[in-house]
Amino acid sequence: MKLQGIVATREVRSSLTDILELPQPHASSSAPACSARAELSTAADASSPSAIQARVLQTKHDKQNSPSSVEEARSMLKTCTGGSTLPLECIQALRYLIQMSQTTQQRKSEQLKSLDAALRGSRLVFETPQKKAADPTYQKRLERLRLKSEERMYSKLTTNLQQTVRDDDVTAKSMTYATSIGLNMVVAPISFGVFMYFFAGSIFSRFFDEQDDVGGNIDIRRVIAGVVSGVFMLFVEMILFVIRSHEIDASVRKKSKRKEYQANPFGYTTKHAERTWTKEMLEKAD
Repeated sequence: MKLQGIVATREVRSSLTDILELPQPHASSSAPACSARAELSTAADASSPSAIQARVLQTKHDKQNSPSSVEEARSMLKTCTGGSTLPLECIQALRYLIQMSQTTQQRKSEQLKSLDAALRGSRLVFETPQKKAADPTYQKRLERLRLKSEERMYSKLTTNLQQTVRDDDVTAKSMTYATSIGLNMVVAPISFGVFMYFFAGSIFSRFFDEQDDVGGNIDIRRVIAGVVSGVFMLFVEMILFVIRSHEIDASVRKKSKRKEYQANPFGYTTKHAERTWTKEMLEKAD
């Protein structure tokens, strides 16, 4: 916010009237502003609040046009006496008139102190900046960014719901696959062992003596052949299971490295986010 001036209180107006009544030289004087500032600095104590306020105002006034003559200072004060705000240029004009007045140095110091007291009792007025009109292009860009943000949020919410269904489907398939592998490891050795039990019995009864290694009604040779065959088939199933698991893991890793299956920060893959653009959607996007 830009500093506009100070509030023209009763004390400020009274000090302004007194300064305007000071006797001024009739000839147009063009004393430089730097000499006025030097006299002002010597008139007030450097440690007093009035001196600090004067230096602050002087620094602010450096960018303003100081009056170059008594007539210019008087005309500047007459134009701003009717308002409720005293501009910064008028404060500098008041100080200029005090320094250029045809009075004693003591009277000038008293007027400066009176003006400083009136200024301390007032308050600053800032210029309210005018609001710029909204740029249509900027508003259109904001609207587009807002729509994209809402679309990302909606996609994230709906992706979580679809991912839950997909995870349940994958879990069911994994359980089915594990169950089939377990049953296969149990059924295959038993089936192959039973097959070898009967097959080995016919071979042993044909080529070997039936009375050897036979205890009661159980042929030990047939039992041993069935057990060994079942264990052998179990090892074969385990080897096949390891090979299938390794191939599945390699396929999953290869698939995850593809760009269309990589998940972005919003939680869905590029392939899942693909759209089918129709003519109406293209016209709406344009």
